[in-house]
Amino acid sequence: MILAKIRALWNDRSGVAAIEFAILAPLMILTFVGVVEVSHALTVSRKVTAATYNVANLLSRYEEVADSDIQDIFTVAESNMVPYDTSNLAVRLTLVHIDEDGTTVVGWSDAKNMDPLDQDAAFVLPDGIGEPGGSVVFAETSYDHETITRPGDLIFGGSTTLSDAAYVRPRLTPRVVRISGDGGGGGDGGE
Repeated sequence: MILAKIRALWNDRSGVAAIEFAILAPLMILTFVGVVEVSHALTVSRKVTAATYNVANLLSRYEEVADSDIQDIFTVAESNMVPYDTSNLAVRLTLVHIDEDGTTVVGWSDAKNMDPLDQDAAFVLPDGIGEPGGSVVFAETSYDHETITRPGDLIFGGSTTLSDAAYVRPRLTPRVVRISGDGGGGGDGGE
């Protein structure tokens, strides 16, 4: 009799599904959270890249740029990040001068939520970018991306900095001239 009950208990499979679910449920939840977080991060990363290339392209179309123009360009970068919070978006615009001997220096630099580069500071351009006597627009953005779920905080550590940079030649003139005034852009003027 006892042997029959032990055999019946051994052959009973009614709780197997519950045990399998208890084992697999955390893995399925982790996978779901991972997919949500990674797809969200990829979307934000694409927006950072779009903002970087749009501000570089926009700046390259100016012959002269004033404080109000710089602020408008920063606004374009922010609009690229919609619907995400733009308070932690950092943008830096720099015009790099290339002397006839190939020496590259910062002509001017403006930034929002990061420090501008010092005028006349040495600047290293990648090979093949620009030509002697010209200039290059260098735009860079940085965005502190926060996870959107509590489990995502635990899995991915909460915050990741996404950044991008773009190099573009000025389109209408060899050098985009920085004009101080009509706002508070932080440019240090001139070529």
